[in-house]
Amino acid sequence: MTADRSDEARYLRQKAKQFRELAKTYKTEISGKLLEIAQDLEARAESLEKGVGRPASAQVQRRFSNDENRPRRYPQR
Repeated sequence: MTADRSDEARYLRQKAKQFRELAKTYKTEISGKLLEIAQDLEARAESLEKGVGRPASAQVQRRFSNDENRPRRYPQR
């Protein structure tokens, strides 16, 4: 696994942990959704570690671009 993928996987796991902590600390009607997001982030991190597919950032870019061959006009945040 490349450094970029391992860094991204580590970042996704850290964010998943933060979402879980928010859901536990502030038990509101969106806590269930926060836990779902955390689970999705963990699944993406796991697929990155296994080397399946493209990094999550590439998937987001593809999903929101109008044309896959055209570069983005605005940088990703």
